[in-house]
Amino acid sequence: MVAKELDVIRLSDGRTGTVLEVYENSSAYLIEITDNGGKAIDTPIIAQIDIVEVVWNA
Repeated sequence: MVAKELDVIRLSDGRTGTVLEVYENSSAYLIEITDNGGKAIDTPIIAQIDIVEVVWNA
């Protein structure tokens, strides 16, 4: 599934995050994962195959 910058996505491990940057022709993404209060707790770089669905389009 292809996501764009600022889309909210669900990952294969169940986490939800916001796409901050798209790399290498949409093959990798820098995402921000937050806690319930909105504080950033992780900013991993993930592969496109880790995306299960786009929850919200920017």
